[in-house]
Amino acid sequence: MQIVEITVKSGKTVGNPHEQYSNLRADVILKAEAPEGRSENWDPVAVVAELQARANRAVEGDLNVRLARIQVEKDIADLRSNAVWLERRMSDELDQAARHEKNSTSEVLDEESKKAQLEMSGAHKQVAASFEKSLNEERGKIARIEADYPDLKVPATGDAPAPVDVAPVDDDGDVE
Repeated sequence: MQIVEITVKSGKTVGNPHEQYSNLRADVILKAEAPEGRSENWDPVAVVAELQARANRAVEGDLNVRLARIQVEKDIADLRSNAVWLERRMSDELDQAARHEKNSTSEVLDEESKKAQLEMSGAHKQVAASFEKSLNEERGKIARIEADYPDLKVPATGDAPAPVDVAPVDDDGDVE
């Protein structure tokens, strides 16, 4: 029997670490043709082993890249969500500070109460400043990730998650 072509296939399905009903699948098919004139050094068994190892590495590499990208997308979405929360909290604290400042000028309050209102205003401003510092740190993290992944398509907070490109697979697990 003369071997003219060798074909190997490798495939693997892994679960999406952040979605319960979502899987990622990678499939690779590699082919090798026998050299013209059949070189004495051509060993079909060694070719099969080498092709299979390459196919397995390609599948693992593809899945690792896709899983890492999903993690980065999740991380940036979490950072953006946290930034929105920090913005709201900072705004709430500044609103509270403004109310206390306004109350400190009220004619019906005695001097001690006015002083307490000003102290509360200052405390709310300090908390707001703390939130602002955290917010700036989150924005810095987001900017660094976006610089590292310029083609990253992460939806703004509140939007639907970005779809993950997965090749269609038939009932036998073969890529269509």
